[in-house]
Amino acid sequence: MRNRFTAIDAMGAMHKRGVNVLYGGFRAADKDYYTLDAKWLDEVYAEWYMRWLDSLKVKVYNSKWDCDDYARLYACGIQVCWSLNRDRPDLPEGGGAAECWYTDRTIGPHAINLCFVDDIREIIFVEPQTCRVKDLSDVEIKSIHFVRL
Repeated sequence: MRNRFTAIDAMGAMHKRGVNVLYGGFRAADKDYYTLDAKWLDEVYAEWYMRWLDSLKVKVYNSKWDCDDYARLYACGIQVCWSLNRDRPDLPEGGGAAECWYTDRTIGPHAINLCFVDDIREIIFVEPQTCRVKDLSDVEIKSIHFVRL
């Protein structure tokens, strides 16, 4: 089983990575979460998610389907996959993928996903339009102003 963590653990991990969300910009809906396997995200989930986008006919970016919608659906899809374990009450309630809003150095305000992987101490950022890991600069990390887990 993946590692279990709480919202408090998530805040600590984000703080260590330089993410300091202030003034109510962090929301956690579940009692506890599980960390994600980075290899599974890249090799299994990415393919499933992209097929899901196709089936929903929302793969094309536009004013009604933009970055925050992609980020919300990416995190929601993780939860859909995890809900298949609903008959296991011993497992954590939520998946370790969060929506993350920040200021991108080239395009301005943007939404991506922040994922807690392998060990709660490791965070990766994922661009939900491509499912690729995204490297954020220190300035971009400091610009994060909203995280919903």
